[in-house]
Amino acid sequence: EGWGNSGNVEVNTGSLDMREGSQIMNNVDFFSDGNAGNLTVTADSILMTGAYDPSGRTTGVASATGFGSTGRGGDLRVTTGSLEIRDGATFFTSTYGSGAGGNVDINAENILVSGKNAKGLSAKVAAWSNSGGNAGEVRINTGNLEVRNGYISTSSGYSGKAGDLEVTADRILLTEGAGLIANGYIGDSGNIRIKAGSLEVMDGASIMSNSTGSGAGGDLEVTANSILLSGVDKRGYQSAISSSVVFATGAGGDIRINAQSLEVKEGATIMAGTVGPGNAGKIEVNAESVLISGTKDGYSASL
Repeated sequence: EGWGNSGNVEVNTGSLDMREGSQIMNNVDFFSDGNAGNLTVTADSILMTGAYDPSGRTTGVASATGFGSTGRGGDLRVTTGSLEIRDGATFFTSTYGSGAGGNVDINAENILVSGKNAKGLSAKVAAWSNSGGNAGEVRINTGNLEVRNGYISTSSGYSGKAGDLEVTADRILLTEGAGLIANGYIGDSGNIRIKAGSLEVMDGASIMSNSTGSGAGGDLEVTANSILLSGVDKRGYQSAISSSVVFATGAGGDIRINAQSLEVKEGATIMAGTVGPGNAGKIEVNAESVLISGTKDGYSASL
């Protein structure tokens, strides 16, 4: 049995405020062969918060394909002056079928992704696959990106490939365990490409590409005028730029860093590691000045 394609959804407003489990979604149903339409939001400001959610649903904007479906997921596109995703709210595409998931494209002057909800779920921007379909890409273009105790990710939980993660910003701050993450399982991980004026990775935050199965890890490339990594969080997680192969047969991705100034301080690290049979990736650093200095909670700054 099959269904037709869903239509596009367009939201144009001065201010968009989403709370208490409210959702804007454009999905493909279970076992459908139709394609999802695109979801486009244009607003002066967008606030999404999952702090109070009596319905049990997560406040979010999403495009998903259901289990057993064959159609393609729709893209999410946002253009705004200010985007705040707080307290477990979500902005994502996903696929649970054989069709590819949609892409996430965000163009904003300022972006904040911050905080967990009462269930402990982090605020996030994501594209993932839990099936044979490939996940979409996440592409962000902004003046200022701040991620606190939340994450931006692409991932594969099965045989589909994870999409690439691309961020272009004047300033990027990752802190309080935040992450820019690409994960692969049976399917390959996506690549991460970051271009910034300044990049700060603080207090246990990380930029990482992982392989946890037979899929290969993606490459990680960071180009910035200044890069600062510093600190260890209360859980013992180091601030890091890393490529890892964890109990997996897939090869890890390479890390390339291009900067005028690179500082790795107070227990932070840049690493390409392996735990298992898969080979680790390589690290390449091109910088005018490099400082590696300081310890915290028993961890030494390292590269």
